[in-house]
Amino acid sequence: FYGDIDAIANPFTTIPPLFGTSGAPGFGWHDINIFKFGAEWRMDDTWTFRAGYAFNQNPIKSTDVTLNILAPGVTKHHITGGLAYQLNENHTVELAGMFAPNTKVSGIEVTPAGPNPFRTVELEMHQFALTLGWNYNFGGGQ
Repeated sequence: FYGDIDAIANPFTTIPPLFGTSGAPGFGWHDINIFKFGAEWRMDDTWTFRAGYAFNQNPIKSTDVTLNILAPGVTKHHITGGLAYQLNENHTVELAGMFAPNTKVSGIEVTPAGPNPFRTVELEMHQFALTLGWNYNFGGGQ
């Protein structure tokens, strides 16, 4: 969980102590809830189709955006899909994709001298992933 790791859970403050130590600056992430579901449909002995969706809260508060430019994990929705084609009892080819739509979070800049209310930092992220794989079943069959 994010809250158990000081380097990730501590908010960004006006520098010293060292990152990761108690009371030191960090990314300010808080624990989040994630809700996800998926479905798989086997059309026949060779084709399988998959789809899924995940929603999570944003672990980054607007007061902690400055340091999170290094790790802007702000996406909240993930949409997935995939398919598999079984060539024979040992070989399967799979294709999967994931899309996370654009999400933004913004807040005031925090510098070593303290918060700068005259400058806003905005983080935004979207993601797309595509995977092609080949599986070999050493045991034979499914």
